[in-house]
Amino acid sequence: MIDTDISGRLTGHLSWALRLEVAVSNRLLAYAPKAETVPPTQWRRIAPVVRSLGFMAVAAGPYGPDVVMTPLARLVAWVEAQGLPLEPSVILDQSTVERFILVGCRDMAAISRRTCSSQLRRASEALLLDQLGEHPPIRLKATAAPVAPYPPAEIAYWLIWAQSLPTPAQRRNACLLFCLGVGCGLAVEDLVYVQGRDILAGPTGRALVKVHGRRPRTVVCRYAYEELLLAEAAHIPADAYAFRPD
Repeated sequence: MIDTDISGRLTGHLSWALRLEVAVSNRLLAYAPKAETVPPTQWRRIAPVVRSLGFMAVAAGPYGPDVVMTPLARLVAWVEAQGLPLEPSVILDQSTVERFILVGCRDMAAISRRTCSSQLRRASEALLLDQLGEHPPIRLKATAAPVAPYPPAEIAYWLIWAQSLPTPAQRRNACLLFCLGVGCGLAVEDLVYVQGRDILAGPTGRALVKVHGRRPRTVVCRYAYEELLLAEAAHIPADAYAFRPD
């Protein structure tokens, strides 16, 4: 009697799972994107690829067909337009998904782009692991409590300290460090490359700093610090580094 009950419940569960699988398969096979999402002529070419990825994504990932199919259709359509191979290892590569979000989703609203990004990344991670045996890259997160900026009273204290050092070289180095760090937001890796020629007054009189090294760019100094920065930089030869020992 117990065995009969267990067998009956097991048969019922299997029947329910089979019906669910058939329903999901029918939704996947019946799916077609809107014409403004993927043109009908292109959809006829890529539909088998999208549906194949949809079957794998639903089996491996956290989303159902109603959620994941449209992002996959957009992704595959973009990949085809770029001339890339329509292979899962290419389409679902993290770099492909990242490039699609940055370039292929420019016409989407910001909130829609974020949603599409989240859906595709999670589907990609699940598929890479389930189908290709590839682990997704480790996600790096910034600290939840970033370091707070210096309060005005502390800034005033350090500025007075910098201008009261005993030698001209020490005062210059301290003031330059203060202006380039607090006034321009430069990190240590940027500061070491700054030369006299890199600190100059721009066409409108604003103090500009040309940054070299790993992230070359031009930075505009904050108004409160630009007069001091230009005054101290005037004593530095063009080919000399801003910071040098006393």
